[in-house]
Amino acid sequence: MPQFEQIEVFHSLIFWSLVSFALLFFLLKKFAFPPILEVLEERENKIRSEIGDAEKLRQEAEELKAGLGRELKNAHEKANIIIQMAGDESKKIQEKSIQETQAKIRQM
Repeated sequence: MPQFEQIEVFHSLIFWSLVSFALLFFLLKKFAFPPILEVLEERENKIRSEIGDAEKLRQEAEELKAGLGRELKNAHEKANIIIQMAGDESKKIQEKSIQETQAKIRQM
C-alpha cells in the first residue's frame, strides 16, 4: 500500500504536542477547574436545598389537604343532620296541619 509508505513520523511534532497538551492541562487544572468546580458545587447545594424545601412544602400541602378533607367531611355530616332535622320538622308541621284540618272538618 503506497499510502502508508509515505507517512512520516515527526517526533518533534509529537513531543511539542504532548508538551502543549500537558501545559494546557496544568493551566486549566490550576486556574479554570477550581472556579468551575466551585460553581458546580454551589449549584448542587442550591438544588439539594430547593429539593428539601420542596419536600417540606409537599408534606405541608398533604397535611392541609388531609385537614381540609376532614373539615369537608364534617361539613357534609352537619349538612345531612340539618337536612334530616328540617325534614323531621317539616313532617311535624305537616302532621300538625293535617290534624288541625281534620279537627276543623270534624267540627263542621
